Amino acid sequence: MPGLILGTVAALCLVVMPTPAAADVDIGYDAEGDSTEESGAYDIRSSVRSVVRGPDQRNLRVATRINDADFWPGSYVFIDAKLDARGGRAADAVLRAWILDMSGSGCQLESLSGRVLTRGRFRYVGEALEGDRFDGVSCRIPVHSLHPTKAIRWNVRIIYGNGEPLFDIAPDAGIYG
Repeated sequence: MPGLILGTVAALCLVVMPTPAAADVDIGYDAEGDSTEESGAYDIRSSVRSVVRGPDQRNLRVATRINDADFWPGSYVFIDAKLDARGGRAADAVLRAWILDMSGSGCQLESLSGRVLTRGRFRYVGEALEGDRFDGVSCRIPVHSLHPTKAIRWNVRIIYGNGEPLFDIAPDAGIYG
């Protein structure tokens, strides 16, 4: 009987204990007014890294919110989230989202060399302000694509579509998580 109780407790601990990247939500905030753009365009307010459990798999979602409603289908920007899923000193992959005016929008997980690992689901976040402008975007991908061994750390940068200029980065130094 004591062995049965001990076995049951051990089994419950395995089920209840968090697994790598199982933290539900982490939020990183950024100082207002630190965008490199004089107009303050694309000034990051916060980013959220969350793991959402779906019916068949866990999904990683990274959402980025900015101080003003600058995201819209006519934007020309990349929103890159460098991800560290293995506890190393550098990122393991990049979750890249884009809004490229007439070319459309989307997101995908890429290796550091630029190889596409998986396509993601892009969407605008928040209520449409000033017509069709939003203050946030998000990308969702399957967690298993990262092969996580640790809690996923991240940082976000918003870049003009051709790579210049870098509008903002959050956190300003280092990585959230």
